[in-house]
Amino acid sequence: MARNLLNLPASGLEGGIIKITTWKNNSRYTMVTSSGNGGWDEFLGNQSISFTKEKSNSDSYMFVTGIIPGLGMPNYPQIGCMCTIDDLYVPYTDTNGPRTGAGGGGMFYCGPDKSNEGNLGIVHKSFKEWNIAAGSHTLTAGWNANSAVRPFIILNPNVSDQDRFHQTASHICIYEMSKTS
Repeated sequence: MARNLLNLPASGLEGGIIKITTWKNNSRYTMVTSSGNGGWDEFLGNQSISFTKEKSNSDSYMFVTGIIPGLGMPNYPQIGCMCTIDDLYVPYTDTNGPRTGAGGGGMFYCGPDKSNEGNLGIVHKSFKEWNIAAGSHTLTAGWNANSAVRPFIILNPNVSDQDRFHQTASHICIYEMSKTS
């Protein structure tokens, strides 16, 4: 009986995933920008992720999740960390967006406050209240702040940093989600 219940088709007009864009970077990278407002794409190894949104803003929204391994923390990490699409609301003084300043957040850090320890950047952000049309877009993750910030020094650390390390990699998933009524 349970098998029959689990195999029932979805009913109604619930939303769902329209498209998933995945990205992986396993290259070790030393952060270029050491502080301030120049690290907009540093969490992706000085790269950005291109993707295409299939549906209009009224039909779908974007949701981004991922992990970014790092090594070493030279200063306080949380100021101005961000994940944004098409550089929306990046300046920390921009109060025009649905979430003000630094791209509306979406990038978080966890790990010890030590220069030789591993840590992890976590990307988790919904763009449901943002107006993002169908078409080509670019996602960046990094920081923009009015003070010295850099949550780690090495992106994707490996055996060259510590003999016991395996090669690490950053992973990002960009979901286009159906909006429900």
